[in-house]
Amino acid sequence: MLFDSGAAKLLGPGLCYILQSLKAAGYEAGQVDIVVITHLHGDHISGLIRENGQAAFPNTRVFAA
Repeated sequence: MLFDSGAAKLLGPGLCYILQSLKAAGYEAGQVDIVVITHLHGDHISGLIRENGQAAFPNTRVFAA
């Protein structure tokens, strides 16, 4: 389970990217099965989609309040 997906490149190139951070921690995007979005601001949801338009977490159900 992951809470929020981060900003990706929404706020500029110097930010950390969730997929790279997960990989550095020893996890792959396919291992995430649930993403809980705390609120729908771009800096919390932009990491759900890769630059090529594909889902960043292919095996995931996304929940938002």
